Order: sequence, then structure tokens, then C-alpha cells
Amino acid sequence: MNETYHMYDKNIKPGLTSANRVKQVEFSKHVHNKWGLDPDKKVLWIMSDEKWFHAMVPRSNAKACEELGIKVKSYSAHHKRHITKVMAHCTVGYCFDRNVEDGGQGYLIGLHRCAAYKVPLRDVHFSSKDPDTGRITFKGNPVKHTKGKPYLVDCNVTGSNPGTPTAPCFPLKGVWEHALIPSVEALIAEGGPCEGAQVVFQEDNAGPHIEGNYREWMVAEFARRNWMVELQAPQGEPPCTTPAYLRMSI
Repeated sequence: MNETYHMYDKNIKPGLTSANRVKQVEFSKHVHNKWGLDPDKKVLWIMSDEKWFHAMVPRSNAKACEELGIKVKSYSAHHKRHITKVMAHCTVGYCFDRNVEDGGQGYLIGLHRCAAYKVPLRDVHFSSKDPDTGRITFKGNPVKHTKGKPYLVDCNVTGSNPGTPTAPCFPLKGVWEHALIPSVEALIAEGGPCEGAQVVFQEDNAGPHIEGNYREWMVAEFARRNWMVELQAPQGEPPCTTPAYLRMSI
């Protein structure tokens, strides 16, 4: 018994199939080889993802000094579900000449809240809580949203489906068509900060990103401009440029 008993650290192994492991290695080689481009070609490497923004964020390295009257503070929340949060679609770019590790310039191309306008079919009233029974009531309270008057709501991200007036969605196709593509074109245009750069766009395999209509439209629009679209390998770990540069910009 003494010979077989021992202590060890349990670790977590990703549930990758053999096929996915091969795809991850091949994708890594593809990026390392600069996507098959000329080694001297200037590249604008673009990445997009959805990020949560919380209204209450813990701080590290907070400062306190009793002599200056700066006291230790803390946040309080009954439950994390009570903390307001919004989702935003973030797009950043990194422009470099030869090797991405030799340095380059980062750009915040777009930051869009995942929201749309909803049209109420009837008046929506503020809620109130009965102090005795604890019941939530709406009747008799002031009107919060007037019937037929659109108001902004957070909604689900889709590839190309805009939803309906009463159940809107946030389609990525519209964001690229009206905001992101013009911004990228301005970056690589003559006289722009990334003049003449080859655009390489990378995103993960989330549902909205691989939705049929959105994917076909993106590939066609990018091909028309000689831009490249690269999907990450399944369950691949993306570079951290999106959250890192986004935080610096904010």
C-alpha cells in the first residue's frame, strides 16, 4: 500500500478529438507562415468577438492611504445576476510589416452594443413590489414604454437575421456592411495609416459567425476586395488582441 499511495495534482484536459487537434496544428502553421502571403507584405490582421461589459467590476491594485483619507472600499451585490451587463461586438486590427512579433500598430475598428429597437404592441408600465405580500404589480403604475414607440433593448447576436419589430436581433451582416467595412477601407486606402495592407480577418466558430447567409456574404464581399477570411480551428485558443487592445482603448 505504501508503495502505490501518492499525492498528485488533478488537471483539466480539453475534450479535443484527434481531428480537431490536427486542425489546430495546421491552423497554427498557416498563421505562422503568414497565411501564405509574401514575407514582405504589410498585413492588417483583424479579429472580432462578442464581449460582456459589467456595470460592477472588481479592481486589482486599488490604492488606499489612511493619512490622505483614502479608505479601503468594497462593492456589494446580492447576487451576480443583479449586476447590470451589456454585450458588445468588438473589432480590432493589428497592422505589421514583416513579422507580427516585430511589433506593429493596433486599431480599434468598431465597438457596437448588441442592441436593437423594439416596438411594444401595448403600453408597458413600471413594476412595483407590494411591501406586505412581496408580489410584483404593474397595474396603475406610470407608463415606461408607450405603445408603438420604439425603444432600445439588448438582444441576441445573429449572422444575418434582424428578427422582428417585437423580437429584434443584432445581425452581424449589417454591422459589417454599414460600419466595419467602410472603416477598414479607410485604414488601407491611399494616405491611410495602413495604406496598401493585405486584410486578413479572423474569427472563431461561434454560431452567428458560421451562419450560412452571413458567411456567404462575408466571403463574397471580402473576395471582391481581395481580402482574406480565416476561421479559427475548432476549439482553438484565439490571440488576445481583441480584449487586450479594447481595454487599452477604453
